[in-house]
Amino acid sequence: MTGFFGLIVLCLVLLFLFWLKTRNKFSLGILLVVLFLPLIMLILTKSAQQGKVFPHWGKLSLLIFKPKDLWQPLAQAELIADKNIYEFSLIHKYVGNHSLDIIFADEDIDVWQVETKDLLINLKILEDGREIFAKKAGYIGCFSGLIGKGLYCIKYSLPEDAPINKRLKMEIEINIDIQSFINQYGHAKIVIKKSSDL
Repeated sequence: MTGFFGLIVLCLVLLFLFWLKTRNKFSLGILLVVLFLPLIMLILTKSAQQGKVFPHWGKLSLLIFKPKDLWQPLAQAELIADKNIYEFSLIHKYVGNHSLDIIFADEDIDVWQVETKDLLINLKILEDGREIFAKKAGYIGCFSGLIGKGLYCIKYSLPEDAPINKRLKMEIEINIDIQSFINQYGHAKIVIKKSSDL
């Protein structure tokens, strides 16, 4: 972060010295744009991250200026035997990619050995009772990291796939024998969370 601001200051100093030497309006205009554009973007960062203005800047700014609650789950529920439909009411706070994951309780599990071929997952997002987005899990990937070990099931993006800062209902249907899944791999939970925009 310090290097980023240092680079901006260096550019401003060089532009100012160039303007002092040439004293033309064009170099003054460039100086003012370079000076004020980053300041305006910094001021609008929070609004951009929440999709109110410049959502593309919001996605980029989340890589640099991460809010403290960025990676907190928006919703989660334990997988329960004989329960195949899970419903959540949630509000998305930030633009960009989000994901539906299954995270295992057993930290020693080898997620690359989990059989996903028969794992069918459907996601529906509803606003005021009307379906606005639906997706079926295609490729189910594995991950192991700071948040645990699990399966990466469905990805969606805001504001492209669903509105931001509105209460939405999410329905998740898992078409497997959940009791057998728990018996084989241990307890697990469904998690809806922000994911990487890279």
